[in-house]
Parts: sequence; structure tokens; C-alpha cells
Amino acid sequence: MLERLSLRVKLVGIAALGILFVLAVGLVALSGLQTLDVTGSTAARLARAQQFHAEVLQELAELRSTVIADRETAPRSASAAAVETHITALRGLLADLGSVDLNSAPLARSVSLFSQRAIAITAAARRSEDGTALAAAAVARELASIREASARLQSDLNAGVVATGHSAQAARATARERIMLAAGLASLVLLAASHLLSMSIIRVLRRIGEAAAAVAGGHLSARAHVASQDEIGRVGQAFDDVAESLTTLLTQMESDAKRADFGRQLGEAMEMVDTEEDVLRVVERALGQIDPGAPMEMLLADSSRAHLGRAAVSPSGGAPGCGVISPYSCAAVRKGVTTTFETSDALNSCHKLRDRPGEPRSAVFVPISFMGRALGVLHATGPAGSPPAAEVRRQLTTLSRHTGTRLGTVRAFTKTELQASTDSLTGLLNRRTLENKVRELTRDRARFALAMIDLDRFKQLNDTYGHEAGDRALRLFSQVLRESVRGEDIAGRLGGEEFVVVLADCDIAGALPALERIREQLAAALASAAGPTFTVSFGVTDSTAGAELEELLRIADAGLLRAKDEGRDRIVVGTPADAAALVARAA
Repeated sequence: MLERLSLRVKLVGIAALGILFVLAVGLVALSGLQTLDVTGSTAARLARAQQFHAEVLQELAELRSTVIADRETAPRSASAAAVETHITALRGLLADLGSVDLNSAPLARSVSLFSQRAIAITAAARRSEDGTALAAAAVARELASIREASARLQSDLNAGVVATGHSAQAARATARERIMLAAGLASLVLLAASHLLSMSIIRVLRRIGEAAAAVAGGHLSARAHVASQDEIGRVGQAFDDVAESLTTLLTQMESDAKRADFGRQLGEAMEMVDTEEDVLRVVERALGQIDPGAPMEMLLADSSRAHLGRAAVSPSGGAPGCGVISPYSCAAVRKGVTTTFETSDALNSCHKLRDRPGEPRSAVFVPISFMGRALGVLHATGPAGSPPAAEVRRQLTTLSRHTGTRLGTVRAFTKTELQASTDSLTGLLNRRTLENKVRELTRDRARFALAMIDLDRFKQLNDTYGHEAGDRALRLFSQVLRESVRGEDIAGRLGGEEFVVVLADCDIAGALPALERIREQLAAALASAAGPTFTVSFGVTDSTAGAELEELLRIADAGLLRAKDEGRDRIVVGTPADAAALVARAA
């Protein structure tokens, strides 16, 4: 409850308690003073009663002396006016005495009777001495009564004085006790309230200090959790906000560092691969690290950019099974931005995602591009309503960027290398590349057969049908040659209408049937193609005939010349002797 009060309210409460403490002590002191005032007023009343009593006795004495002070000497002519004056004074004094709250009625009756006797004595004295004597006995009796009543009144006055003294002492003791009790109780209340308020403040400050120490020690989840709304509570809430912001910032920094490290490792991995197949293997490993349990795949466009096929799959999560068959059928590829679908049931979700069997799902698509050209898309799925997390999407974006850059670079390099190593007209290896590859074979002492091929009467074909027809003939034969040889064989164009084919792990006996198949396939191709027909001649040798490429080329060329001389459209095995004769004839 105290924690909900503001610090200002708490301080005002402490001040209010202090004021109440002072007021309580003051009220108790006032009560004691009032008690003392009552006691004092009682004492004053008794003092007045004693004064009035003394004055009554004095007045009675004067009246007595006036009337019968000395019967022998009292003048008979005592003034009745003097007696009346004394009686009037007595009545006033008795009235004042009666105003004091005391039992003075007996004295008043006795004085009244005495006054009557005094008047009677005065009247008798005027008549005769005998009347005065007769009244003297009655006056004596009245005086005895007055003395008795006066004694009782004096006793009451003395008892009142004593009682008043005792009351004053009791009042002072009671007032002192009340003041001490009030001061003690008020002090206890004030101390208790101050203690509660202080403990409330200290508890909040301790909680904030402990949370600050925990955060400083690395426990970023620690919070003060201060519920009070006062200034200290707002400090605690501000600390919690700062700790939460710090946690968010550090989490973001860790995420950024992790993503940067992922990007660095990915970049280094991509730099170490030179072929598209190696790039795809790196992509598969990266997909497995981004989110091991999530289905992920990479779809790449083929060379025609008309078809999209699966090229890499997460090794642990498997493939989501995207049914998109062309790059521009994918919304992410068309837009060129990462596209996320919360659920396949949504009206605006991808129809290929919606048509998949099984439960509804979420998905993210990250396009892959290089220099503005779409290469493919990265695809990941998750439960409906819970698409891959933002960090997963960021890492997929990083993977997309590095993959697009490396794939584009590898493909561009491959294309450039292919252009540098192939003949532009036929697509076969050019002379330099062909010679380098054969030299590698000879350097490794590998076994192979080498054949030189020449289109028969090619100049006549050009002169008759034109150079375009000649180029078509060269391209047709190049296609037949590529389709006839094995993957490990080498086929290239030396220049003009001359070609070379190298049959790996083969000798002359094994090469002759293979070359014969080339002739047969050429004939079949010419039969189904429009345009002029032509034949080819072969000169063949193998690696046992010489140690150097130039020597083997000379031997094969000698066999080719013999095939030309013998009527063309045939296969002739060249020999070192033929090569020597050719060199001699050239000389």
C-alpha cells in the first residue's frame, strides 16, 4: 500500500504526523492546565469564603459592641440607625458568602435571629433598663449559636482548603501523566510511521541496487520491478527501461555479430569455390546452419531462363517442395524483393504454396540475382501464422546476396573461359586449348589415339554454294563430332576445315571403329539435313608413335594426306615413315 504513494506524499505524511504529535501533546497539556485552573478557581472561591466569613464575624462584633458591649455603660439612647446599618452590612456579607458554593445557611439563620434580637434590644433599651436585661440572655444564646455555626463553617473552609490542595496535587500528577503518556504514544506512532515509510524507501532502493549489481554482473534479465508510483519508483522503472533497452541493444548486437560472422564465413567459403557445383554445396551447408529443422531449398533457373529447378536442399530440414516451374512465375522473383506469406490460407498467398498437400503453412521467398538478372530463389517454410523468424530471413538475404554474386561470377568466368578456349563457329575447342590438353596427356604419359580430320573438297563447296553453306557444313560436322565422342575424349578445330579428335585410353585398333562411327553418323546427318553433302577423311595415330604433340600431329597429318591421295572419304593410319616422307617432300 505504501509503495503506491508518492515520495512527496510520504514526506508530507511524516510532517503531518509530527504536527499531530505536537497537537496531541498540546491538547493533553491544555487538559492539565484546565484541571489546574479548576483547582485554582476552587482555592480562590475558598479564599473569598474565608474573607466573607471574617468580615461577617467583624460586622457581628461591631453590632454586638453597639448593642450590648457593656450593659452597664451602654447608652439607652443607642441609635437604631446604627443598628440598621450593621444589619444591612451583615445581610450583604451573608449574601456574598452565600454566593460562594458553601453551606453557610446555618450561620445566616443565626445571624438573622441575632439581628432580630439586636433590634429588639435597641427598642427595649429605649423603654427601660429592664427590657435590656431581659434581652441580654436571648442575645447570649444567639451569640452561642452564631459561634457554633461559625465554627462549623470554619471547619468546612479548612476541609475545603485541604481538599483543594490534594486536588491540585492530584491534578498536577494527572496532567503530568497524561502529557507523558500522550508524548510517548505520539512518539511511538511517529517512530512507527517514520520506520514504515523509511523501510518502504530503503526496500525500493535496495531492490534497484540489487538489480543494478546483477545487470553490471552480466545478468541482463535482472529487473527492479518497482510497483510504487513515487519519484523513487519512477527511478526504478526508468532503470528497468534502461536495462530492457540495453538487453535489446546487446541482443541486436549479438544478432548482428552472428549475422556478420555468418556473412564473413559464407563469403570466405564462396571465395574458395570455382565451379557452380561447389557453390551449390556451400549453399546446402549454409541452409543447414541457418535453421537446421526448417525445410529450405534453392531453385535456380537454367541457361534458357525459362525453367526453375531445385538446385540445393537443407541437409537436415529437407525441401519445402515448391512447384514453381519458371523464374517469373515466382512473385518474389518478379518483385525482386523478399516476400513473406503468413499462411497459405490467406487470399493473397502464393497459389503454389496454397496447392501443396498437408497442413497450411507460412513461407518466405528470397530472390537471387546478379547484376539485375534473376538467377533463382531461396525458399523456406514454417507453421501457419509463424513464418521463419526475422533473423532467419536476414541470413537468407545474406546467403542470397553471396550466392548471386558468386554464381554470377562463376558463370561469367566460365563463359569467358569457354569463349577463350572454344572456336566461335563450331563450339569445339580451339587450336591453343586443344594443344594444351594434348600436351598434358603426353606429359602424363597417358595412352590415347589422335586423328586429324579434314572435310573433302571444302574449297569447292565454298566456291559452289557460298561461304554460308561452308559454315553450315562445319557446324554440322562439329555437332556430329561432339555427339560421337565420349565425355573424356577431346575434340577441337585446328583451323579452316581441319579438326582433331583425341580418344582417351585408346590405341589405333580401338580408334578405327570409333572413327568409322563418326563417318556413319555424318552420312546419316547429311541425309536428313538440307544442303550440300560432303565427306571427311581421317589420318590416325596413337601415343606410342611419338613422345611430343608436334610429332604425333605430323604422323596423323601424313596419314590424312595419304587418305586424300587414295580417294578421300576414308581412314588411313599414319606412320613415322609417312611423316618423314612428308617432311622430305616439303623440304
